[in-house]
Amino acid sequence: MYRGVKKQLGEKLLQEAGYVLEEYYHQPLEEVITDLRIRCLIDKDVSDPVGLLHGLHFCGLFYQLKNEPAVHVRNAIARFVDGGFGLCLHCGDTIPQEWLMKSPLVEYCARCMVKVSPSHSGVSTVQDSYANTSR
Repeated sequence: MYRGVKKQLGEKLLQEAGYVLEEYYHQPLEEVITDLRIRCLIDKDVSDPVGLLHGLHFCGLFYQLKNEPAVHVRNAIARFVDGGFGLCLHCGDTIPQEWLMKSPLVEYCARCMVKVSPSHSGVSTVQDSYANTSR
């Protein structure tokens, strides 16, 4: 993964996860995290986004949530933990770091993004803006 920015990318991804969790639980992210630490036995430092993402992944919380935003976040967290984060799901090429900093849910590189339906591309608005400039 991107050396030197893993923590920053983790923070961005955790922010996206927070939006989904806050909406689902109807409470602030801090309270959700406290509850998750108890329910999922997350022993990672909650100030460390990388550790917290690992905890969220392994406790399986996002597998209970079935709406589209939750599925995109769940898949991005799995890629982050498994080492595939930032790689195009179609061809395996590296997705530009600046794309991921704007939206950590981006799943495809510019070349492949135009081949897949925008409904399957995660956050297509960010990808569309870069795809139009990358041709």
